Amino acid sequence: MSVAFGDTSYLSMEDKYDFKKLGIVHVISVSGLHMLIIFKALESFLTLEISIITAAVYAVFTGAQAATLRSLIMIIILKLSKKFSKNHDAFSALSMAAMILLMAKPYYVIDIGFALSFLSTLGISLFYKKLSRILYRFPDKINESLSLTLSAQSLSMPYVLFTIKNFALGFLLGDLFLIPMYSVVVVLSNIALVTCFIKPIFNVMCMLINIIMAAINGGTSLLVKISPPMVLSLIHISEPTRLALIS
Repeated sequence: MSVAFGDTSYLSMEDKYDFKKLGIVHVISVSGLHMLIIFKALESFLTLEISIITAAVYAVFTGAQAATLRSLIMIIILKLSKKFSKNHDAFSALSMAAMILLMAKPYYVIDIGFALSFLSTLGISLFYKKLSRILYRFPDKINESLSLTLSAQSLSMPYVLFTIKNFALGFLLGDLFLIPMYSVVVVLSNIALVTCFIKPIFNVMCMLINIIMAAINGGTSLLVKISPPMVLSLIHISEPTRLALIS
């Protein structure tokens, strides 16, 4: 429920701490990662128009978070630019997404989720290709994962240290080993939701989810033990400002 649909009420405090220590909290709050996974899955067997509509329904169904809407807007811009044979610029798309969201909800300017989503995406746009060239000796999949993670953290980490006042040094372990499995869970869980009235298919989906979650639980237990402790920020921020940022 938390990974696929953003409902964290079923998680214990220990579970939430493990997500924080491994730097994968974004997995339990429907983010751009979720939207990208869902859209790619939809696009593989549906038309572009139906994929966009279905992805928009998913975004609303999961709470229409700032990060989800940002990703949806950027995906639509990318796909429409290809359809109309226009050049796509990631920075322009990111800026347009920010303007649309801030015009609709100006208070997003102090929303941590909004800021982290845009800073992470900006970091990827700026540094992903450069890091990929530097890490060319690694296998393609590892290179892609490392470059994506490090570029995303390049701009979001200072903001996290300033606002939340802690940072997980184990984020590379979480991103490399757990995110791929959680991505599969997101897809299977949504298939299970759609097919919940078709018992044979639903049972198969649940069985597969159960197997993957067992592997994730085992992997999480191991990674939490070997992951370095979280870094606490020494940056001072006044209590009223901190409360305003996290409210």
